Amino acid sequence: PIHEWNKTFGFCLLMLKESQFIKKPKLKNWVIEKKGESMAIRFSPDILKKYIVSLFIKAGLSDDHAGIVAANLVNSNLYGIDSHGVIRTGIYLKKLNSGNMNSKPNITYKVERQALKVIDGDNAPGAIVGYHAMNEAISLAKTYSVGICGAVASNHFGAAGLYVRQAVAAGMIGVAITNVTPLMGIPGIKSRIIG
Repeated sequence: PIHEWNKTFGFCLLMLKESQFIKKPKLKNWVIEKKGESMAIRFSPDILKKYIVSLFIKAGLSDDHAGIVAANLVNSNLYGIDSHGVIRTGIYLKKLNSGNMNSKPNITYKVERQALKVIDGDNAPGAIVGYHAMNEAISLAKTYSVGICGAVASNHFGAAGLYVRQAVAAGMIGVAITNVTPLMGIPGIKSRIIG
């Protein structure tokens, strides 16, 4: 499928080959358009977000946590980061349903030192841990002029830019980084050393 998002006009366009369009998804207020050999499904991001929330609730997340993850995925697409958007919904659902992600996490703090905290995410979906970590960093910065919050025991946290936007919305400068398994080499090196 090809996803095309347009925040200005507030709609999502999902392109499917006619053979991929098997049955009508359970979404209200959406339009199917036939374009050559493809079908396009157009709907608002809010409707898509509500649908994705319902999927994550069925997978065991609380309403609040399902909302955080769904907003992370839809907003990634709206900001043009399609690789970290709704395309990941199925992957996250499989991990939740298999127990590889904790749907009922008990998020705690491993370290608390003035302007520094480290969150133990209890293997929660990364969007939940990232959201809470940035909120904590914002809170620390209000008290100490700088706030640093790390996280352990988490999962894929999506597009880092969303957490920076969270800080900006609070009137602050934000930095969000993560580590990953090395996937790429660099010129002159035969092994994978960067993500």
